[in-house]
Amino acid sequence: MRALATLADEGGYVCAEYHGQSECVLGFVKPKSKIELVYGHWGSVNKYQGRKAILKSLRLSKVKSVRPGDSAAILVGRPRQGTIMRWKQVGQMIENIVDGRRIEPSLELLSPAQQEIMCSEFLRSPAAQEFGLPRLEHLLLPVGRTMKGIDICGITESGTRLFAQVTFRPFDQCTEKLDALLQHRDGNLNTVILLCDCAETATAKGATIVPLRRVYEEFVRTKSGTLWLEYAVNPV
Repeated sequence: MRALATLADEGGYVCAEYHGQSECVLGFVKPKSKIELVYGHWGSVNKYQGRKAILKSLRLSKVKSVRPGDSAAILVGRPRQGTIMRWKQVGQMIENIVDGRRIEPSLELLSPAQQEIMCSEFLRSPAAQEFGLPRLEHLLLPVGRTMKGIDICGITESGTRLFAQVTFRPFDQCTEKLDALLQHRDGNLNTVILLCDCAETATAKGATIVPLRRVYEEFVRTKSGTLWLEYAVNPV
């Protein structure tokens, strides 16, 4: 109720999902909106069939329905728990869609999860070898998620394992991330890569340090990379 009351008072952009409806609904709640009561009846769940149901609701303006094929890039950033929650990972994406505003893509506009995906796709490409890196052949685990110390885990063309960490931080702020990544080195058997905000490709303690911005520039230079970036930033 506190979240609903705050939304009503302050206003905000909303992405809503409804059970039994494939499309999600985007819209705007005007500041100082009035919470309205919606009356209905319970279904057969919990043996409440026929009992009166009273729901608290807020009226949306600038409403847009988004099909499943377009909403995937939005919904991946939703919080895992809670009925009404702030979606920090989607940034201004919902606001831009509701207001019909298309934005110029950039690295800064990519979410951490999107940066991780971009880097995994870059490591699969021939451009990785131009950076002196082994080419990633197959992923062994899903990218990102909650893996400790790594974001990318796979095998290279030669069959060795590759572990990579992706961060937007400058290299001098990556001490803890680098130390966690190095635990996967296993002597010299595995390749470990830190992709971060740095000027040049280098090595540190047996790890290869790769400039994240250069990876971005190389990736979006290709036709497929340009298309990927457009869908990632402007999904609708």
